[in-house]
Amino acid sequence: MKGRYIMGAEYQNTEYESKLKEISFYKLHPEYIAFVGDKFEKYRILQVGESHFIPQLKEEQDIFPIDYFEKWLSDSCEDMKSFKNNNSDDCNWRYWIITQKVIVDYLNGYRTRSHGIFTELVKVFSKIYEKRDIGKINTEKSQNYRYFAFMNFFQMPSLYKGEKFWNSLIYSASKNADRLNLKNKEETTSYANKVWDKIVEESTAVFDETVDILKPEIIIFTSKSAWDAYKGKYKNAPNIINTVHPGCPWWHKPGGKEKLIEKWTAICNE
Repeated sequence: MKGRYIMGAEYQNTEYESKLKEISFYKLHPEYIAFVGDKFEKYRILQVGESHFIPQLKEEQDIFPIDYFEKWLSDSCEDMKSFKNNNSDDCNWRYWIITQKVIVDYLNGYRTRSHGIFTELVKVFSKIYEKRDIGKINTEKSQNYRYFAFMNFFQMPSLYKGEKFWNSLIYSASKNADRLNLKNKEETTSYANKVWDKIVEESTAVFDETVDILKPEIIIFTSKSAWDAYKGKYKNAPNIINTVHPGCPWWHKPGGKEKLIEKWTAICNE
């Protein structure tokens, strides 16, 4: 398992690794350590996404329901990470939550629709710093992401494949309400909120510690729910930008990509 976290070292500035590993949460869940590109120090850009997810499906019975994750902040949860679906060809679930692997796969040419959050920032980066429109992405053009660092804000996975973090909590609590002795919607929401509050508190601390180490010149939140949840010491920093998710329809409207370009350019010109 040790080799998992140095996968794609040729794409990364590994000098930050030892410092990031000292963050207490990362000692428990090293899969979440941020990706730091090998060219990061030229522009020092940190992108912040929402969350990883594990490949449970909402319409099926939970293998690891919300109450399992009550121990997430005190246990490495190896039984979940080493779990595999019935198909023996599937990878274990650890592979779904390794931050560095997500980016290394992208740089190696694995791009799905969900990878648009990286592609769209590469396009904006190229327009601002290289004064060019790169058009359709390919593996060569995607290498500009090596100027970035990336982390997800929520330091716990969504409980369902492709689902937003909060939605997954409330859905799992509702699905398991009888077993958890949650008598009504109010109790179900309260239970989900307790998990949410603990994870947001820890996520804020981890984010602030990561920024302390990386010292980015530009921080870009590409998740509204993550931005709304974050209330840490960098919330009002002059070099922090929040924008809509690049995969949503609002990205191509006035408050989306063009607003990001405007704010990003202004920070560069200061």
